[in-house]
Amino acid sequence: MDRRSLLAGMAAGLLSRPALAQANWPNRPVRIIVPYGPGSTPDTFMRLLQPRWQEKFGQPLVIENRAGAGGNIGAQAIATARPDGYTIGVVPVGVMTFNQFLYTSLPYNAARDLDPISVIYELPNIFVVRSDIPATTVAQFADWGKKRPQGVSCASNGPGNSSHLFCALLANRTNLRAIDVPFKGGASEALPAMLRGDVDFSIEVISSYLGAVREGQLRALAVTGAERWPTLPDVPTMAELGFAGFNPPLVWVALVAPRGTPPEVTAAIAAFQKEATADAGLQERFMLAGARIRSSTPQDLAARIQREQPGWRELIEISGAKL
Repeated sequence: MDRRSLLAGMAAGLLSRPALAQANWPNRPVRIIVPYGPGSTPDTFMRLLQPRWQEKFGQPLVIENRAGAGGNIGAQAIATARPDGYTIGVVPVGVMTFNQFLYTSLPYNAARDLDPISVIYELPNIFVVRSDIPATTVAQFADWGKKRPQGVSCASNGPGNSSHLFCALLANRTNLRAIDVPFKGGASEALPAMLRGDVDFSIEVISSYLGAVREGQLRALAVTGAERWPTLPDVPTMAELGFAGFNPPLVWVALVAPRGTPPEVTAAIAAFQKEATADAGLQERFMLAGARIRSSTPQDLAARIQREQPGWRELIEISGAKL
């Protein structure tokens, strides 16, 4: 009986070790995988949160950039990481909602391999045109474009990106012939092309063109979303202008973890994001950069993913994109 008691005690001690380690989380630096390069929007916003993470948890948050394949390389790295709370990730809306409809095969299954934690930020897409185009409304632009035998050209970040999907949706809703012009470098390449007159318009995330609109280099005709964007109060929404179907109206980026990460850890990270969202200084810095800082519980994020999937799937079908 003494030997049995000893073995039982040893087993209990071994079983308690993960719980103890979990209770002390984090006791070393936490790695966060960002599936885009340094200077990208997700990378920039995570670096705004780094100091607050250090202050909150007393451990560094180490950013690891894994760019490529529309975020899929980074998403795979997150999905295959050890679920011990010391690797988390940042993923765009596509990874969690519509990549499964866009790609013929993926190296991960978001629903199976990734645990939602919290939304980090959200932002609308902005409809911009060259300043020399004689149109101040979306309807005027559509009328102008229909008179051009070759149609109009739309700058995008490539097939399946929100800019490509919304351009295709606009063409569908207005019977406009719109030619997609993809730029691997995104707005950093598309903006000079538009200023040269090589491309006519774009419907890209607002952070990409906010500076160009403020400086008068491009003209903003509308934004997606349920309400006007605070820093561009004179720019109407697509819904205000009578263009239905621009839904889901906002794109977002979220924190996730490898499936099986202790729920206490994901809850602690979600609570951290909620505290950060209440910081007036961070609210202002995010907004100036073109996004609204947000937070959610893991359960709310999971529900949002399910709620928005049909809308994104419809956009994919309208665009005809398949990768």
